Amino acid sequence: MRPFYPAAIFSNSMAMADNNNNNNNTPGLVGLLRYWIAVLGSSSRWEPPPVEIDDAANCLIRLSLLGLDYTAASSQYVFGIKQALRKIFPPLLDLFSLRMGDKYQPCIDRTIESLMDIISGLGPGMVGTDDNEDTEAFLCHSVICSSIPRHHGGTNQLHRLSCQFRVQLAVAAIGSITNGEVKNHLSHCSQQQQPESTDIGEYTISAFDTAVAGLKFLDSLGDGIVDCAPLVPAVAECVNAAFLSGSNLLQLDGDGGRQQQAL
Repeated sequence: MRPFYPAAIFSNSMAMADNNNNNNNTPGLVGLLRYWIAVLGSSSRWEPPPVEIDDAANCLIRLSLLGLDYTAASSQYVFGIKQALRKIFPPLLDLFSLRMGDKYQPCIDRTIESLMDIISGLGPGMVGTDDNEDTEAFLCHSVICSSIPRHHGGTNQLHRLSCQFRVQLAVAAIGSITNGEVKNHLSHCSQQQQPESTDIGEYTISAFDTAVAGLKFLDSLGDGIVDCAPLVPAVAECVNAAFLSGSNLLQLDGDGGRQQQAL
């Protein structure tokens, strides 16, 4: 059985939930997130301390898991968890990228690997919920992908880092929920003719390859696709996350190419 309120693991200093009486301090969490959004928004005015891989990965893991909390989808709060997550991820990734240098990508890799391990072990949803039959937590993989923003109102760098993180999550999630079967389709896609434009980045290519591989996997299920719920909607949602992120990255790649030509 999945634990109540995944938001509870966000902070050891804040009692987010009590599994005995199901109390939930969502407003307190939202307030905390809003505080950090404001701090990150003013990071140019202060010098952040060095960031270690373990600390950064732990932070990203806990924030990502907040997307699984059913209160994240609630419209009860004007500024809820989902909106806060969409605002906090881009500047946080940007901060880590700037402060960690060569350690940034290993941090992202560790984050995603840990997330897949955690999510795969969650088990079915609570009795009476739509995902109670999701014994393998397939839908949790797709929800995590969808909870990461692919766009932001800031600079192209913020857009790019969020999209890249979302692409990597989608690739890992599809691989996890299909037990690696999609890798055969992904390998086939990678062997196809590569785009001639050098302006297209590796994450963009990976995003579209993953989307196509996911669709090929669904097609390979044939008539048995009707017996594969909730696997099918989970894969479809991951495909959607990869495709939309790839589309955003393609636009950014094009903008970067035009800016380079202008220079």
